[in-house]
Amino acid sequence: MALAMVAEDRQINDVLEELFAEEGNEMQIRPADLYLREEEEMNFYEIILRARQRKEIVIGYRLESAERAIINPPAKDMRRRWSSKDVFVVIAEKE
Repeated sequence: MALAMVAEDRQINDVLEELFAEEGNEMQIRPADLYLREEEEMNFYEIILRARQRKEIVIGYRLESAERAIINPPAKDMRRRWSSKDVFVVIAEKE
């Protein structure tokens, strides 16, 4: 699948190289309280902006009540009340 993505878009190649490199960024799970306060109402775009201040890229989330994460959520402009028990999937510098 990754090869097909690279064939379609050369910029994706740069992203994949970064993710698979020994040093650099990696996918991580971060607690919601790094980006918001308990029960704060925000949309996904606003979460992305807050993560950008930390030099991170949010690509998805998993709600406390859900079994699976949602990557690249379709309704990014939908406002919701987030819980501190929700988590975000981010691309961030390796720790």
